Amino acid sequence: MNATHTHRKYNLSVMNNLIKTVSPYEIIGLGEASHGNYKNAMFRTNVIKQLINKHRVREVFLEDDVFTLLKISKDKGSKLPQLMNQLQYPFDNIAMRTLYQWIFKFNEENPDDTVKILGADIQLYQLKDISEKTVLGELYRKWGKYNIDHATTKDSHSPRDKGMAEMIKFQHSPGVKAVLIFHNDHLNKSAVHSNMGFHINQAYPEKYCVVANTFTKGIYHGLFMGYSEGLKNEFVNISINVKDPFYKGDIPVFYHSPPVNYIWEGHGGVDPRDPMKYYFKKSSNGFDAILFINNEIPLKPYKTNIIFS
Repeated sequence: MNATHTHRKYNLSVMNNLIKTVSPYEIIGLGEASHGNYKNAMFRTNVIKQLINKHRVREVFLEDDVFTLLKISKDKGSKLPQLMNQLQYPFDNIAMRTLYQWIFKFNEENPDDTVKILGADIQLYQLKDISEKTVLGELYRKWGKYNIDHATTKDSHSPRDKGMAEMIKFQHSPGVKAVLIFHNDHLNKSAVHSNMGFHINQAYPEKYCVVANTFTKGIYHGLFMGYSEGLKNEFVNISINVKDPFYKGDIPVFYHSPPVNYIWEGHGGVDPRDPMKYYFKKSSNGFDAILFINNEIPLKPYKTNIIFS
């Protein structure tokens, strides 16, 4: 048996284990430590296909603009490619487009039993006016500094996260199974921070399950938002050895679970060519389980669109 075949068989085993864990729940959070890892996104796409086919998931919520997703869900014709181009990173990548196209085909074949692709974020991505963007940019900077200053309080992230939770509750049909694709931190259902997941868990007790993912080996290269005093650039490149969860430095590093779980909150992308293996473990502290991604070679940053997240 060659290495590739063994690798695929192993991933299938992990996928089945994950699906078995999450399928009994009505609302399933599939988190990611960093947006933009291609192989992880493809793995997640295959998980969602199985959940749709075999476990009747009929709603997929993304950490992207609610209005853009409403347009995409309603469009059946020639405007679809242009509308998809309005999606923000990482929801405009090849892996995600593979999922959208598969869902559109599923809906064509099952017109009376369709899957909705929905957004929950409102960050006004569609604004083109530079003066409006400048004002919003300043607000985001102040917001980011507030979040860092209150990182250990329930106020952290509360404005945006509570808003996203309300958008999910407003669009979700009771009793219908839904998948949420967001950063780990947004999905975290603990009361340490006022995360989106905390509000979702309060609204749907015993019906909400979260699987986070993280890296267990090598160096995690990411783009982190920096709002420290004296920091000139809004975004900075840093590297973290994920074997050392107590990383300290001048640049704020977000971890949103007890550090032993290595749940890093990253911004930016990683090289999609890295070989990956998946390790599935039970957890607690705001997550029902953690999907460990063992990178056989160090992750490498690559240029991509950067958004506030």
